[in-house]
Amino acid sequence: MKKTKSLLLVALLAASALLTGCATPLGQQYGTAGALGGAIIGGATGGARGAIIGGTAGAIVGGAVGDQQSIERDRDYRRGPPEYRPYPPRCYYGRVPVYDRYGYVVGYTRGTVCD
Repeated sequence: MKKTKSLLLVALLAASALLTGCATPLGQQYGTAGALGGAIIGGATGGARGAIIGGTAGAIVGGAVGDQQSIERDRDYRRGPPEYRPYPPRCYYGRVPVYDRYGYVVGYTRGTVCD
């Protein structure tokens, strides 16, 4: 019985390594954590078969979540750093036009105008 459980654990870890082998580093970390968590939960509720199913599902979902977060991080990096202003924008009270629903100026009101 003990030999079967250790063999099952080795097979589960090998399957999780195969499932996360082509992912990004963040996807590999999340996939491995998902496989471990899924195997523990599945093993507690469904025995050896539940551990295999839970580990596989956890690896797939964890890898997908990690890959998506990695893509979002790369997208933010390519966008560039935020615009830096050494001083806050200059704001003052001035006349602000009031438009009707057709886009015509119908009057003016006092409001805050910022550069």
